[in-house]
Amino acid sequence: MDTVLFLGAGFSKAFGYPVMNEFFPYAARCRGLSAEQKEALRELRRIASQAHGGVTGPDDNLEHVFSVASMAKPSAEDEQIRHMLQRVFAVRPDRYNPNKCSAAIAVLLKNYVGDGPRDGLTIITTNYDLMVEFALVGQAIAPRLPFVWEPLVEDDHVGSLYSHEDDHPLICKLHGSLNWYAPREEHETVEVADAIVKLLDEPVSVANTYNWPAVGQARYEAPRAPLLIPPTFFKERRDRLLDSVWESARDALLRAQQIIFIGYSFPPSDCYMAYFLGAAIADNGSLEKIEIVDPNAVAIVLALQAPEPYGPKFRQFVQRGIHDRRWEAGCIIAK
Repeated sequence: MDTVLFLGAGFSKAFGYPVMNEFFPYAARCRGLSAEQKEALRELRRIASQAHGGVTGPDDNLEHVFSVASMAKPSAEDEQIRHMLQRVFAVRPDRYNPNKCSAAIAVLLKNYVGDGPRDGLTIITTNYDLMVEFALVGQAIAPRLPFVWEPLVEDDHVGSLYSHEDDHPLICKLHGSLNWYAPREEHETVEVADAIVKLLDEPVSVANTYNWPAVGQARYEAPRAPLLIPPTFFKERRDRLLDSVWESARDALLRAQQIIFIGYSFPPSDCYMAYFLGAAIADNGSLEKIEIVDPNAVAIVLALQAPEPYGPKFRQFVQRGIHDRRWEAGCIIAK
């Protein structure tokens, strides 16, 4: 069965990463950000607060703050924001539990894929972090990417986040990823920091080593700003290098027999995503089920019954979709 798992911020929140309205407090205590970067974030919030005379929006709303900043100094602020997002979402969260992460992805695969072939599985996500890739690697099924890429060499690596094998699940990160880099002028392919390395935990001892993506190292030096779309109200301004990601995601939605939304709240501010999902699902002649997996699944389903922006086919499937499971603390549990 062709299956799409659509992962929103709530998926990664279960493992310790912040959702939109938690970003600034989380960043303020994040070990991955320098003092200068934390001050830069405070300055962006001050700019957004001062913009209230012309544009309204709370200064703790990530999209509002970054939208104001990107309009004030488009190129400079965009690169700075992408670097800061990389550091926030690359470092291992304090609440991260490797056993929970591995168990959670195993439950997802068992519930929605079973013993079927993995090449029928596509994971679509709006998240920048590497939590789902890392969890899949723990199940010995590294995902493949929807474009040609070459790895950035990392010394002493113990594994890779991705596979080139066609029978592995496909992952489509619609807003880019903190470990993808646009090609250098002399190259034609995207560069990917795919390495997994062994890191030392605190207190430092051999017993406290753990595996983690190389970009999460304290000493990691990014070659340039990562290939990702900052969380603004202008997400349609995506880099052309992400076109293949969106095209592959649309193809997967068009042929999927079941689409499972996990930790995705269908935010009203993301109009582009609403039209993208609605158009793809409307043209799908094989769809059997849409399921919402979220602590607020019932409220989300009720909100999706509104006449706009989703059409009758989408509403029909959501209304009768099974939503008696929820994503909570990294596990799917019965209500």
